[in-house]
Order: sequence, then structure tokens, then C-alpha cells
Amino acid sequence: MRNLLFLIILLLGCTPDINEDKDDTTSDTNNPSVGIVSTDPPGADDWVDDSDSTDSSESEDSQDDDTGEELKSYEDCSNFIDHREEPDPLNRPCNFKLQDQNGDNVELYDFQGDVILLDFSTMWCSVCKTVAQHVQEMHDNYTPFSAITILTENSSGDPPTVDNLREWAAEYHITTAPILASDDSMIGTEDHLWNVDGLPCFFIIDKDFYVRKTQPGWNESRLTEYIQELILE
Repeated sequence: MRNLLFLIILLLGCTPDINEDKDDTTSDTNNPSVGIVSTDPPGADDWVDDSDSTDSSESEDSQDDDTGEELKSYEDCSNFIDHREEPDPLNRPCNFKLQDQNGDNVELYDFQGDVILLDFSTMWCSVCKTVAQHVQEMHDNYTPFSAITILTENSSGDPPTVDNLREWAAEYHITTAPILASDDSMIGTEDHLWNVDGLPCFFIIDKDFYVRKTQPGWNESRLTEYIQELILE
């Protein structure tokens, strides 16, 4: 299933920004829930996942972090959502703990009470770079709201380091919006994973901490509409 997911990402995903003059973006104008993604993704070998991301003995709502401490999640949590429709019933997301650009460990559950925009991006993705130019402004313009960037690869296709996160923050003038380091082990179709089907890919969580919407690709007007609707609820 994981390999199938990454093949889907290959078809929809972003590309390393090697040629700035090349028009490497595409959009689905007939589907307002889909935004702009880049074409010409990297080779399949760049996306091969040789690790077993789950342990059958490990529950989805209670996992250990890298410090050995138990990471608490809601019982029956699920991140899965289809971009074509709002889930019914609504699900609360599973928790994660990642390192931010300050070197601090951050949990998703730290942001409960905010409308949360999760942006899954990579540092080599040209469309992701466009999104990064708007992140701090979005983070500042709405209340209660948090714009969180999750970078899964650096410009070389490797998991990003804290230094990479700091470089990203400096380049795009991101001062307080969290930028988190991860890898493709967070991506998948199982309940505790995130079904990223294009880069960038966005997930929106409401103030009551339910996963409400997802959008593959950058569609600023549509994302803004989603955020404003959920803040007013």
C-alpha cells in the first residue's frame, strides 16, 4: 500500500526547482479542492521506503516518541480524510512529536483550540517555496490559528536537519510559525499516517480538534475560505 501511495505522489508531486525558467506547475481548474502542484517529480528511487513504518504491536493512539516517553493520542484517532468530501463522522487526529526550527520538540496536541493548517512540503519543491512566502502572514492574520509547516525532505532529498529548518525560516522570513522536521514515514493511508497525495498538501483541523478538510496543491483563495469558515464556527 505504501508503494502505491508513493506512485500516486509521483504522478501529482512536486519537482526539484532546477530550472527557474521552466513552467513546472499544473492545476485542476475543474476541481476547486485541488490546487497547484509541480510536475516532473523525482525518480521513483527517491521515494522508496525501505523501512517498516508501523509495528503491529503498537497501538495507533499511543506510541513512543524518540525519548522513550509515551505519546498520547485520542482513542480511535484517525488522520485519514478524502479531499473530495468532509468526513462523516469527524475524527480527531493522532498526535506526533517533531523538532522545530529552534531545536525544540513540538507536539500536534500543543495547538489544540486553534484552527490548524498543516502544510506537508519539501525544500526542493518550487510550489512549496511559493507557499512559504505566505506562511508567516497567514499565521499572523488569523486568531485562533496556527500555520505549521512539516518539511519531509531537504533539497537533496534527505530528511531535513534543524539547520535546514533555520535556513528555510530565514529565507522566507518565518519568525514564529512552526517549521517541523519529519520524513516520509508520516505519509500513508493508515489511520495514524497522513494521506499526502501531492506536494504541497494541506490538512485543516478545527477548533474542536477534528480533521475537517484536506487540499492537495496550493490554492490560496480556497485555503483562506476554509480557514475563515472554521474560525467563525
